[in-house]
Amino acid sequence: VYAFAGDVTPAGDIEPAEIGIVMMDMSTELYGYLIDPIAAGTYTAAFTCDGTSFEPVDGQLTDIAIGEAKTVDFENPAP
Repeated sequence: VYAFAGDVTPAGDIEPAEIGIVMMDMSTELYGYLIDPIAAGTYTAAFTCDGTSFEPVDGQLTDIAIGEAKTVDFENPAP
């Protein structure tokens, strides 16, 4: 999972503000991720398995306030 600063279209040539690793919770069999704290602002969140094909393609825009813990959920992509 990648968090890009600002309202951008995710791409492999844009430096992310932060990266999180996706993990499966074995007790629920659901996937989740955690990104280290980042500065307040507007971010585009997206995930990829190969570093180039992002889901959602345009990313998911979110605003983070000072001290806020934010959850951004993603739909399961079609196989």
